Amino acid sequence: MLKRLIITGLTTIIFNSVVFSNASDIDKQPLRYKFNRPLLINLGAAPYTRTNDATNQFHHALEKSTGWVFDKGHAWLQPNRVWTRVAYKYFLFPAALSPFNRAVRMTTDFQGRASRLAALGGSPLFVKSNYEDYATNYWSMLGRNVFSSYKAVFTGSVDSVDIFPKTDPNFTSKHTSKFLQKSPQVNLSKLQATAKDLRENDSIDANKVPLDKNILDLRNEAESYLTNKGKVLLRSAGYNASMLHTRYIEDTLWYEDGGHLAQLSNHSIHKLTHAIDAIGVFFSRNDSGKSNSDLGRVSAAYKTLDIDLSWKEMAAHSLITFLGSAEFWSRLFEEGDYISSGDTYVKPPEYKGFRLPNLAFFLNSAGPSYQINTGYRSGKDWFFPLALELVFKGPQKLFEATIGVRKKFTWMNTFVHAEIVGNPQMKAAGGKVAIGMQPSNRFFFDVGARIDHIDTLDGERNIRSLENDAWSISILGSIGLLY
Repeated sequence: MLKRLIITGLTTIIFNSVVFSNASDIDKQPLRYKFNRPLLINLGAAPYTRTNDATNQFHHALEKSTGWVFDKGHAWLQPNRVWTRVAYKYFLFPAALSPFNRAVRMTTDFQGRASRLAALGGSPLFVKSNYEDYATNYWSMLGRNVFSSYKAVFTGSVDSVDIFPKTDPNFTSKHTSKFLQKSPQVNLSKLQATAKDLRENDSIDANKVPLDKNILDLRNEAESYLTNKGKVLLRSAGYNASMLHTRYIEDTLWYEDGGHLAQLSNHSIHKLTHAIDAIGVFFSRNDSGKSNSDLGRVSAAYKTLDIDLSWKEMAAHSLITFLGSAEFWSRLFEEGDYISSGDTYVKPPEYKGFRLPNLAFFLNSAGPSYQINTGYRSGKDWFFPLALELVFKGPQKLFEATIGVRKKFTWMNTFVHAEIVGNPQMKAAGGKVAIGMQPSNRFFFDVGARIDHIDTLDGERNIRSLENDAWSISILGSIGLLY
């Protein structure tokens, strides 16, 4: 199976390479292209309403803002030679903004896991690697992540964060039995005492504490309230959130007819997150470190479901997803354009209206899956997105499709968007609708709703709550300024 997936990935790579070699089919926008950058507030800022959609929208707004920083620095330094542009793009700018981008990636990962706990009815608790409190909510977590990332420039280490549920007698409901066996009674005092003892007696660095075997046993004990599927759901949620964010970036570039080169700073790392983590696993000095790593814990959870998926295989799938995505090959050309001419505009990869495919790799409770995202654009106003997903390893080879339509109107720069998700084998469906307007050059708003079912692959990753039903409706909305 892995060989077949590698061949499929290489075939996609060759196809994309051939298409992109015909540069005349990809018209460049002029250097005066105007970038719209949002300062927004969305419903995800409010407690109990945060969805992955809202989080991705807010995080991408932060990433778009780095384009403004890039342009200001470029205007100040005026790197007009090739070597000065290389120095600015790959050394000076990353030195200033890499900690901020890392904080966004950390927050995406932590919030992805926290959102799955919240969907099961719990209130997440964020703790550091020594199991002391780290943050109490999303906003305090984001602030701590930014501080921790910039502090690491001088200390060399970033706080490792874990997530546990706060004890709640009403945590479970009849619709959570797929993932929960009982209401959690998580006592962190044992973990805190063991972590403290390890640091004091064995001189183990705080960020290496979670790799100790005694800590692994205690963490497994703390997760005893979860079913085997629940362990997969929570342990893989951070990886899935990162992959969802890359899809959001790719979709936004397509719908907005491009963007700024700097806003893709996190795209590649998010898509390669499994492979990057695998490097750390590879250099672990003992088997305990490998099994207690995030990838090792996902692999162990899959084994309880009789699904054999090693950390090496997850890294390979992550790499195939990265190299098999049109966005990566398009990015190579855009990087070259900036170095040669200073052009920071990024055009979405497209051929005669057809959106060139991007791959995604997800870890679901039914098994790992590949998703291919493509679509067709008719003129400048009609978009028809299409996503196909297949669980390729597990007891049941599930197939899921997402089809949609998006229409742009000139009146107040309005758009209308609708999507339907269908999983025929599970007889489950979902979808979303949204409308947005930009009444002026400086103001915009959008509103919509999505409906998720826990038996769809998309729903498992995105459903807001299972407290009342296997279905969940989420209201989406944001308002903001453009600069």
